[in-house]
Amino acid sequence: MATVKLKSKLLASASLKDLNIGINTQAGVIALHGTATSKAQIDPIAALAQSIETIKGLDNKSDSKIPMMP
Repeated sequence: MATVKLKSKLLASASLKDLNIGINTQAGVIALHGTATSKAQIDPIAALAQSIETIKGLDNKSDSKIPMMP
């Protein structure tokens, strides 16, 4: 369910909807993979992931690193 929520939030964002970011969720941890080209793209993706209340962590496998959740 968290994967669907995050994907919906990314698609609703004009600046993020065209990014090629894959999302998988396992045991409350979101794994992101793909390419983000700048900090201006990375920060909003991390914020959207952290805004999902059931998420316990963020595992970043993207080419440009998205900060891990504390």
